Amino acid sequence: MSKRELFAFIVEGASEQVALENSLSDLLSPRNVRFMIFHGDITTKYGNTADTIISAVSSFISAKLKPYSLSISDLSQIIHLVDTDGVFIPDAQVLYNENAIKPFYDKERILTNDINKIVKRNIQKRSNLIRLSSRHSISGISYSVFYMSCNLDHVLFNKANSSEKEK
Repeated sequence: MSKRELFAFIVEGASEQVALENSLSDLLSPRNVRFMIFHGDITTKYGNTADTIISAVSSFISAKLKPYSLSISDLSQIIHLVDTDGVFIPDAQVLYNENAIKPFYDKERILTNDINKIVKRNIQKRSNLIRLSSRHSISGISYSVFYMSCNLDHVLFNKANSSEKEK
């Protein structure tokens, strides 16, 4: 039997894993592919800048593989699925709303009770996504990044502001 290919999928949260894991298994299993799903929004983690994001992704994956006695060189491909979280809208469209405990997204703006926090997050995530989108490999392993509209719930159900319970 030929060696199995190992794909690493980086998703931002548990809802992406729940929504995608069975489908990916069904889709990839006939190809003798094994996959691992890791969650975490690396693009917004404090300290990850466009200058450090490539090494941050590599370190993140290496740390996740270590408990399985695997290294990044064991991977065939890294697939990174990210939410855009509205980071490509103009900063002027991040608007104050005292009732917005968490960001509320609509087609043209983000409502929040902390404008500075969201603008800073958008600048960081946007620059990191632009940097990652130009990469074809990380640590010598094929790398692809794919953007989910606002978030997975928006893509699958056209509902951008789901509560944790609804997810």
